[in-house]
Order: sequence, then structure tokens, then C-alpha cells
Amino acid sequence: MTRRFKYYRWILFAAVMVAVGWFIYRNVGEIRSYRFNYNIWLIVGAFFVEILAYLAQFVIWIDLSRKYDLKAPSIDAGRGFFVSQLGKYVPGKVGLVLVRMESYRGYSKRKIAVATGLEMILTIAAACIVVLFGIMSAGELFPSYVIYGSVVILGLILVLIYPPIFLKIINRFFKIIKREPIQDSPSYFITLKYVLGFILVALLHGMGFYLVLNSLSPVSFSYFLTITAVYYSAGIIGLITIFAPAGIGVREGILMLILPLIISEPVVIVGALLIRLLMTASELTLAGTFSLLDRLHKNTTEL
Repeated sequence: MTRRFKYYRWILFAAVMVAVGWFIYRNVGEIRSYRFNYNIWLIVGAFFVEILAYLAQFVIWIDLSRKYDLKAPSIDAGRGFFVSQLGKYVPGKVGLVLVRMESYRGYSKRKIAVATGLEMILTIAAACIVVLFGIMSAGELFPSYVIYGSVVILGLILVLIYPPIFLKIINRFFKIIKREPIQDSPSYFITLKYVLGFILVALLHGMGFYLVLNSLSPVSFSYFLTITAVYYSAGIIGLITIFAPAGIGVREGILMLILPLIISEPVVIVGALLIRLLMTASELTLAGTFSLLDRLHKNTTEL
């Protein structure tokens, strides 16, 4: 990574944080005067829904990794998976792959990278599908051509994840970076199963955010899919934005830009900050729990 790129990355990150900070500052007066509910039980519920979402994602990873003959004891795999989630907070996200490689010692690093890459691609595909359904569920906010375009894009996504086409696209990328091509990938049926699984993960994350918003002020359930679509797509954009650790600032900026169209700005601002805290807390809880279980298991084995 060149020094110039590092400078650009930090400049972009600073610009995003300044923009988000300015937006919050501009609305400080309205936030102070807004009458929030602060329902603690909904916040606790949101935390456990986030935990459930990450566990569901872990189950999908276990099945997907085994398709590439990557097998590790459940506790080792869990520790690697949840600690690797903290790798998102390292600029460039390289920590996510490196920690997983450490958990699968003795296995092909290329297979680990490919499985992790496929997981991310299918997550993005699921996010796109959720976004499209979110757009279709909020038809009153969009012109008809956007709805029709969403249906076309949905069909295109289903075509692009068809294994023969998917392999051609991925192998062209590997050719550019001078890496050996992938010879096989999960069948179309299994690929669709993974996408459906990641859609479930997206809905769980969306439910967590929806509960957070409702803990501050009542929000109609009719907006659930739209809220989920915006929240999850903002999270994915933040994840693939390499200059922002864990998408900090990027995700919050997208939420604060779009959601005030249907929810009051004070609720969106406080909700975006609160869900960030809950998400980080759930990641730390799972990483800490599986790291502790891994240590206890090793100590027991040594005895």
C-alpha cells in the first residue's frame, strides 16, 4: 500500500466523520428538545437479536467452509469467526481474513480466502435482494420505474450467482491479479440456500435496528422492510469501504441521509449511534465468549 493511498484513505475517513459530525451538530437542538421513549427492554431485545444474527451467520459460514474442505472444531471455528469480525475495525479489513487463516492452520490459505470472499459476495447479493424488496415495499416513496427496475435487477442478481457465470466473473478477477482460477463452487441450489440464509441474517439485523428505533419513538411496522433495506445496505457499503474501519461514519451517514424521509431526524441520529454500540457490544461478547471457551477447552485437553 503506497503512502499516498494511506493519506487519501485517512483524508476520506476524516471527511466522512466531519460530515456526520456536522449533521449531528446541526440537529443537536432538535435532539435535546425531542421526547424520546428510551424503552430499555427493547434495547436489550435488540442486543440479543444482534447476537442471534451473528450466530446465524456463523452457522452459514460453517456449512460454506466445509464445501471447500475447511474443517475445524466448532469452538476453534467459532473463535476464529467472531474474532475475525473484529478485524473489520482494522483499516483495509485484512484482519478479517488473517484471523480466519490462523483458525484453519494446515489448510490452504487460498481456499480460506476464496471461501471468505464467496461469503462476502453472497452477503452482498442477499443485501441487494433485501434492498430491492425494501424499495418495492415502500412504493409510495419511489416512482414506478424504480420498482420495475428493481425487479429487473433482482433477476440479474439471480443470473450472476449461477455457478458457471459466477466462476467466469471471479476467475477473470483472479487472472487480473495473477492468481490460479477457481475450479469449482457450490451448486446453484446450495448457493441460493446460502443467499436465503444471508437474507435471514439481514432481517435479524434489521429487526435489531427496528427495535432500537422503537425504543426511542414508535415506528410503524409497515416500514420494517424499508428500514432493514437501508440499514443492511449501509452496513455492507461500510464493510467494503476500505478507508473506514468497520464502516464507522459511512453507515451512520447513509442512515442519516435516507431514513429521515420516513422517520424524524433525532430518532435516526440517536438510533444510528445506539445500534453501533449494540453491534460492537454483541461482536465483543461473542468473540470473548468463544475465546474463553477455546481456552477452557485447551486447558481441559492438556489435563
